[in-house]
Amino acid sequence: METEMIYALKLSVAGMLIVFTSLILISFAISLMRTIDEKLIRAKELRNEPEPKQKQTLDNITLLLISAAAAAAVRQKNFRIRSVRRIVTRDAKIAGWTMEGRSVLHGSHVLNIKTEK
Repeated sequence: METEMIYALKLSVAGMLIVFTSLILISFAISLMRTIDEKLIRAKELRNEPEPKQKQTLDNITLLLISAAAAAAVRQKNFRIRSVRRIVTRDAKIAGWTMEGRSVLHGSHVLNIKTEK
């Protein structure tokens, strides 16, 4: 019985050492990533490059059609479309499974449609 208790104690100590050692390594990795990120941010600020202004990629007719479709789906008078952007640019080479995942994700968002009584 005594040998089993000593074995259990050794096993507990070894497990705790493994857990705390891995936590220390994870903490070190996170702090290393933080310092690298801060250095990159400082380097970007030193270059002081202005952010490129985004140009309009959709024509006005397409924007009008999108807002009309949103108005039909929402059926409210007061709503605002804050931004419209392409998910993928026309000349981007992207995998089919990526587009399928995005379409499933966007299709999962359900609009609550208010019906008039």
